[in-house]
Amino acid sequence: MTARFTEEELIRAIETSYYDDISSLCTGIPGSFCRREPDMIIYFTGLPIPLFNGILGPRFSSRGLSKRAESAMSYFKSKRVPMRWVLGPSSAPSGLEGFLLEKGLISEPTIPGMAIDLKVVENEPLPSGLEIQPVEDMKSLINLIDILAEAFEFPEQTRRGWGDIIKELWRESNFNWFLGILNGVPVATSLLVLHQEVACIYMVATLKEARGKGIGSAITREPLLLAKNAGYDVAVLEASELGLPVYERLGFRRVCEFRILTWKP
Repeated sequence: MTARFTEEELIRAIETSYYDDISSLCTGIPGSFCRREPDMIIYFTGLPIPLFNGILGPRFSSRGLSKRAESAMSYFKSKRVPMRWVLGPSSAPSGLEGFLLEKGLISEPTIPGMAIDLKVVENEPLPSGLEIQPVEDMKSLINLIDILAEAFEFPEQTRRGWGDIIKELWRESNFNWFLGILNGVPVATSLLVLHQEVACIYMVATLKEARGKGIGSAITREPLLLAKNAGYDVAVLEASELGLPVYERLGFRRVCEFRILTWKP
């Protein structure tokens, strides 16, 4: 990618930053927690969506697999809260995914970990009628929360907790939020998180009625330019199925993948 990273180092940076940023969701909600153990990260918000509760990057021994996996699941089962396992490039053992499937977990679409050399990112004209603004006040933040909840189709009972999480993350100095406004109406969002090694893109969302106009590309490019101007060489992200073509057109390439398995009570 660049002289600064070997491929192995880039994969490690993608995995580490992704787990750190998922862990950051455990803010703003009473009772939420993130526990880092030597062989996994366990995070819990209590919101009834697998995304918000789970186990990240497990690295178990083959000998103790069954006991360790059952122990990891025990808290979620006792609370009857849906959760997910995120198996990244360093996850082990090789039979872990098969073991979890045998236990009744559901395999979800694989998430590509992607990266882009920021030297190739250049400023381009915005789509007609679009403005992209940093989220600097509570009114803009509420608009952003509402757009994300609608675009990601969060059920109504999770939206208050989701808003509490975002309001807490908004205070973090390395989190940079963007709002896309089309002809005066807020329609899109994105987030740039600046880590020590890489810049990370998250929460790229466009309301259904505003899709197909190049807004997704524009609101992804804006944080990339900010990262480039801040001196970063590489930006990374984890792509949804909907966003993958957008990111590939911008110049992102697949570097690794995360395998997702979910459990629901």
